[in-house]
Amino acid sequence: QLRRAADSVHSNIAEGNGRHATADYLRHLSMSNASLNEIGSRLHFIERRYGRTKETIAAVSRCTTTARLHGGLVRSLRAKRKREG
Repeated sequence: QLRRAADSVHSNIAEGNGRHATADYLRHLSMSNASLNEIGSRLHFIERRYGRTKETIAAVSRCTTTARLHGGLVRSLRAKRKREG
């Protein structure tokens, strides 16, 4: 499940980037954000069930960093869309 969600994140970003309309890109980024949230939720469950390990701490950190970068991309595209009218 984690692998499918991770594949979905980068697949939706790539597919959205290939679209000509900013609105389409943002729609795909919304789907990739949902997958990022799923990953974060599953990692939280894994930590509760099996405890925190070096691996889970690193995975949560990567997920958090990715979500932060993702949010920056969304904000940038929304600002671009607003400028374009």
